[in-house]
Amino acid sequence: MRLLLPCPWLLLGCAADPPCSVAPGALEIRQLDLRGPSLGEAAVVTLPGGGQLLIDVGNDAHDGDLRDALSGPVAWLLLTHRHEDHAGGLDDLEDELSQATPIDSLGRWDLGDGVTLDLFLHDCTLRLEDEDVDLCAEVPGMAEDENAMSSAGVLRYGDFSYLFAGDLTGGGKDTPDAESAVARYAPDLGRIDLLHLGHHGIRSASNQAWVDWLLPDDGRDKNALVGANGSYLSAPAQEVLDRVAPRLGAGSIWVTREGSMAGDHEAARTLDQDVVVSVADGGGAYAICGEDFEAIPAEP
Repeated sequence: MRLLLPCPWLLLGCAADPPCSVAPGALEIRQLDLRGPSLGEAAVVTLPGGGQLLIDVGNDAHDGDLRDALSGPVAWLLLTHRHEDHAGGLDDLEDELSQATPIDSLGRWDLGDGVTLDLFLHDCTLRLEDEDVDLCAEVPGMAEDENAMSSAGVLRYGDFSYLFAGDLTGGGKDTPDAESAVARYAPDLGRIDLLHLGHHGIRSASNQAWVDWLLPDDGRDKNALVGANGSYLSAPAQEVLDRVAPRLGAGSIWVTREGSMAGDHEAARTLDQDVVVSVADGGGAYAICGEDFEAIPAEP
């Protein structure tokens, strides 16, 4: 696996860690490196004006990590689904979340500072331009599988877009194939710069239909993100890396901390720390731990 060197800028006198910092006034997406034997995933989004959104909260062993990542009361909260590794820390963070508005219904949410969040999949319902579709009526087993019931949304700032879908499943490991159902309807989401790989990058998610839809083979630079730790088996999986990497151009698959038996690919960058995305220039450009990219404009 191609690793991001601890400090390729040593000759310039940089610190031991890569420059996962954010310029003042930028949008920050911080995928937390939740360590230890307890499974957990969470991301802290800091708006250009300082307000914060939590996307999932890890489990009840991670409240200290979440508190350390926050710079003030949380304004917005989105739980992709209710499994312990994504929502188990909710009670322990009650004081931090007392002012948070839950994002829990379909549609566009204006988070302020020019940032919006479009929740296009929630509670089995897929939002299309002219109608809503009940995927539970189409996908066998979806209603009985908490991962398959994950919510999905797109965070937008200017031309930049970040898509996340919790642990939405795509049929691997005998899971309900919710991903293919969404991709078949292909709601118009515009181009995606950063794709969060579902279910920690394991082979139950990120199937071919999902990748074909969200990461078209158009030669543009895109990136993918995996939130995992050593307790997630095969995270990210070899078949997922092989499927996603060729669609990223000069981009990479950024991993907080790989699981045991993870796959191996030169496009994967395992940081063993938070993955920090800094979106500047009003959403026209972004950096992931010091590597710069241009945001992809939406279709005219």
